[in-house]
Amino acid sequence: MTRLIEIFGAAGTVVENIIDNAIKSKVRLEADGAYNAMVSFDFVFALHMLYEVMGITDMLYQALQRKLIDILNAMSFVSSTKVLLQKLREDGWDTFFEKVILFCGEHKIEVLEMNAQYKHGKRRSHHRDSITVEHHYRIDVFNATIDFQLL
Repeated sequence: MTRLIEIFGAAGTVVENIIDNAIKSKVRLEADGAYNAMVSFDFVFALHMLYEVMGITDMLYQALQRKLIDILNAMSFVSSTKVLLQKLREDGWDTFFEKVILFCGEHKIEVLEMNAQYKHGKRRSHHRDSITVEHHYRIDVFNATIDFQLL
């Protein structure tokens, strides 16, 4: 995740070169689809979400991979990971979202209108007609992703 965030611009340039220079139309079409997905707000949001969560959970993962970890240390790592995830959930939205917006600005990626009504796919769900785009990303994606890690 970290590496893709760091080389995002260069990776986009490589994909654009494939689109412009590929001999086979199938390759151009696949590269075009990949590029369009890559420069979408959804992709950037998910990329940053994974980066944040994996950054917190990686210390636990590394500790659990050690051959000589005792149960007390393992429980301590689990506990501290849960605290950090809970803190991200409770206090981290604004900082996280600022990073996403800044990244989008740096890479000329369109930021969605957060106060707009959220529409999922081609048709809307009748019981969720009144939620905003911000609600979707904050509650349905950000909080739900963290909550899943806390189970």
